[in-house]
Amino acid sequence: QQSIFVWAGATGRLLRTVGVAMLITALALFPDGRRAAVFTPSEAAVWDVASGERLLELHGGALDGRSGDESFAVLAAGDAVAACSGDVWRPTPLEMETEGDDMWDDDFAVEVSASLWDATTGRLLHHTADMD
Repeated sequence: QQSIFVWAGATGRLLRTVGVAMLITALALFPDGRRAAVFTPSEAAVWDVASGERLLELHGGALDGRSGDESFAVLAAGDAVAACSGDVWRPTPLEMETEGDDMWDDDFAVEVSASLWDATTGRLLHHTADMD
């Protein structure tokens, strides 16, 4: 089990520990300090920091079709959660032959997407994919 540790910025005192069942790959604390957007290899959710309760799950957008290897950058502000994900890999010779050499930048393939969710409902508001 992984944990989120919350410290008081002014004193450095540990305020609370919130247990999370999976490896945390990205985390963003909301400005109010009461909620956190937490991303793991298989899910994303908004948590209540004080109680450790999962408030809602985020679905769709950058979360669809994940392999678990993607990198995420997350921002939580107001009533929104924004995430940008990226994955880089070396294509197989068959992929290069099938898709053509001009599709690959320096023999690597890159996929990037960005998504915005409503942090009160978990509803996907906007998604842009493959911004390479």
